[in-house]
Amino acid sequence: MNERGDQPEAGGPAPADARPHAPWPLWKRIVAYVALALIALLCIWYIDLKAHQSVEARGHSLLDRGIPPGSRARWVGSLV
Repeated sequence: MNERGDQPEAGGPAPADARPHAPWPLWKRIVAYVALALIALLCIWYIDLKAHQSVEARGHSLLDRGIPPGSRARWVGSLV
């Protein structure tokens, strides 16, 4: 504690870590990882949707550029 007695010293543990606590139960960890995975997939889907809409709005077609559908080069070709 400092001289006022209200704050721990800088080298000590954080207040939340000063007292021991049990780890999360397995079911909570599984739910948390599933929720994070769903959020990540939703974000990827949304970005992909917007990217394809912007390519279609500009009138570009992958086949017009000679890029086969499903190719990884489609992202590079659509940016040019």
